[in-house]
Amino acid sequence: MSEEDILQNRNSPAFCEMMKFEVERAREWFERGLPLVEKVDNQLAVDLELFSRGGQEILNAIERQSFAVLGRRPIISKARKLALVARAALGKLLGAASGPGSRKPEAGGRLQ
Repeated sequence: MSEEDILQNRNSPAFCEMMKFEVERAREWFERGLPLVEKVDNQLAVDLELFSRGGQEILNAIERQSFAVLGRRPIISKARKLALVARAALGKLLGAASGPGSRKPEAGGRLQ
């Protein structure tokens, strides 16, 4: 991979392999951080969950593009964004009804 490839938006095999490595690494960090949602108050939990799940969705979008992100930005559909917000809001409502520490994040964290 060369600087010229990046400047010219060429998704070379070496660049895509590097992106695959970085996506896998970022996915691990999001998965490791998601359990924090159950350890904080409901307001912060919503922010953490949206950040983590939104980040995971972007990583999924990058993967769907075969890691070729130069010249083509990965996106999350409006419907998927709405689903993420609704899920986090529902978690806040259920968490508030059940008391602190009652929120349990989904295992794994990888969204389809």
